[in-house]
Amino acid sequence: MSTVPIVTLNNGVKMPAISLGCFSGRTVEEQASCEPWVLQALKNGYRHLDTAYGYHTEKADRSLADPTIMPA
Repeated sequence: MSTVPIVTLNNGVKMPAISLGCFSGRTVEEQASCEPWVLQALKNGYRHLDTAYGYHTEKADRSLADPTIMPA
């Protein structure tokens, strides 16, 4: 497994340089479909998710914030 480059922002916060875009479509069904693949990405090591407001996936994205499902 390779190491993801880390960038340091102007405020000193460190952030992974590689992220997963969470746009999954325009319909409600397509937007809700992001939950399983975002969870799989977290299990695979992703720690930077692009969850822009315009993607309309906030409901599914929020459910993934549950610390009990976040992989160690």
